[in-house]
Amino acid sequence: MTLAREAALDAAMAARTTCPVCRRRYHYVLPLRTLGSCLECWDGTPADPSTYIAPRPTHQLAAERYGPYACYFGADTDQVPVWTETGAWVGVADTPAELAQLLEAFEQRHGVGGDQP
Repeated sequence: MTLAREAALDAAMAARTTCPVCRRRYHYVLPLRTLGSCLECWDGTPADPSTYIAPRPTHQLAAERYGPYACYFGADTDQVPVWTETGAWVGVADTPAELAQLLEAFEQRHGVGGDQP
């Protein structure tokens, strides 16, 4: 069997085993024609966690650049770790709103930027 055929069969089975409501992929074919979803979504019957694969989160981490700085925003925390573009550690801002203060303090400590006294 070729890789293309295997991928096509996997996509066909995924359509038959994935609940369109909760996006879980079950290890068995769902009654989508009659119920339109898995039993848990249809009537609240709890599904055994060993019978499905949970969907992957859509966004876990976002990276942004601010000039020579790289910042990483995680979906599960407000803290923002920051590095320079060369990989030097800058620090962690407790919230995204405190990011400017962290960068300003770093630049003052390391003599970076044009506003030197």
